[in-house]
Amino acid sequence: MDRTDLLLEQQPFNLEKKEKDKYFVPAITEAINFHYNHSIEFRKICDSKGWNNTFNSDIEKLPFISVNLFKKMKLISVKDEDIVTVVKSSATTGNNPSMIYLDELTRKRQVKCLNSIVSSFIGNQRINLIVFDTENTIKSNEHSLSSRGSAIRGMLPFAKSVTFILDDDLHLKTRALEEILIKLKGQPVCFFGFTWLLYKIVKDISPINFPESVILHIGGWKKLSDISVSKDVFNKTVSSSLASVKIYDIYGMTEQLGTVYIDCEQGYKHVPNYSDVIMRDVGTLESTSEGFIQLISPVPHSYPGISLLTDDIGKIIGEDDCLCGRKGKYFIFKERAKNAELKGCGDTLK
Repeated sequence: MDRTDLLLEQQPFNLEKKEKDKYFVPAITEAINFHYNHSIEFRKICDSKGWNNTFNSDIEKLPFISVNLFKKMKLISVKDEDIVTVVKSSATTGNNPSMIYLDELTRKRQVKCLNSIVSSFIGNQRINLIVFDTENTIKSNEHSLSSRGSAIRGMLPFAKSVTFILDDDLHLKTRALEEILIKLKGQPVCFFGFTWLLYKIVKDISPINFPESVILHIGGWKKLSDISVSKDVFNKTVSSSLASVKIYDIYGMTEQLGTVYIDCEQGYKHVPNYSDVIMRDVGTLESTSEGFIQLISPVPHSYPGISLLTDDIGKIIGEDDCLCGRKGKYFIFKERAKNAELKGCGDTLK
């Protein structure tokens, strides 16, 4: 068993920093050595930063790739014939989508990672899943899948039943919703969807009385922030419409599937044992408490997505002492950087 698989055998939130490092540092060391030796592009970035392929356990010194680089070139660390799925992110205006190439090992790790993290929040009992999306979203096209489709597929192992309640034009299938609510009356339900799409639908529907339901939502806030919908407004709107007492906001990205960061009862996103998070100053890129979010995970094997600098802004709140009882770092997502362009990573490869 390699170091990453040994790391994934641990529970997601039970280790304080000193104990976590015993598993995480060897795993990320093994991962960075692998990608340095198998990805020409990653090696060039490392070399340009003076990285000499040695690691002294200082996570903050790890070289990183801007997530935007995955929109511009094919980044891969295995043979083409080993790729089983290509996941495409949702492209923002004027940008190409990120293209993430998965082999079977990476895909299995992602599933295990996601299952452990989500189960620690919602439990191991299978749920009745009502998806605010169209079923066509999870259908792959010649081994290619959208990020929405990948996220929904990731939730299917938790489901006792699955109902998609949007048509192909992303409009609510009112009758389908009414029928499933009657069928599941008295049973716990989990509503799942992408943040902006979920809000778009539920803000106009009549309140649903499912007091034992929970809401899981994932995806960027940009579309909602553009129309001045805050997290507080979102929570009040969807909880009122769906009568839910628990809302779990999931932060994650296509470029590092499986590793997600979920709000706890205190409203903070928790870093599992399988990853680390660093904030970098928006001007200097030095490590700080608030800035660009850098996500570090040894899970990716088929592509060098182990250390990613995002254009999201976050703030570290604390470590190992959250009142919810979970160990590890915890942070808040603040906003997507406005008009920010991450320099340096791509310039090396021109």
